[in-house]
Amino acid sequence: ESPKLEHVLQPLDGVRVHQHLDVLEVCLGWERNNRYSIYNKQGEQILYAYEAAQCYARQCYGSLREFTLIVTDNDDNRLLYLQRPLRCSSRCCYACCCLQKLHILTPPDIFLAAVTEKWTCCLPEYELQNTEGDMTFTIEGDCCHFRCCCSINFVMA
Repeated sequence: ESPKLEHVLQPLDGVRVHQHLDVLEVCLGWERNNRYSIYNKQGEQILYAYEAAQCYARQCYGSLREFTLIVTDNDDNRLLYLQRPLRCSSRCCYACCCLQKLHILTPPDIFLAAVTEKWTCCLPEYELQNTEGDMTFTIEGDCCHFRCCCSINFVMA
């Protein structure tokens, strides 16, 4: 980990991620790159994240699209890149080869970890794997993760 990233993440015992609403997206249904503010438990913004995805992918593939999420500190220093390839959702295709996978990298493109989706029929569940491929911990979500305008909680175990 870079010293800047370690300085930001080390004291954390939880975070809240807030997605910025885009008026054009809400009114017109035109998908735009997502933006997020990341807060510590005291409500202080500690990180900012923004999506880099191609326009046609956002419109044609929706939430299944390939994207890179760039995470910066409050001074706009890039700390992490989260890269997800285009893959089918496990909910519509029973084959485990279609589960979501996300690579976490630090600049300049140093692999840090991977998050892989585990197949479940309704609860979202993910595993974080280190550089050797060993599972570090799991991330479990609420039963219903298609809620609009309310919090979705994930627990790390």
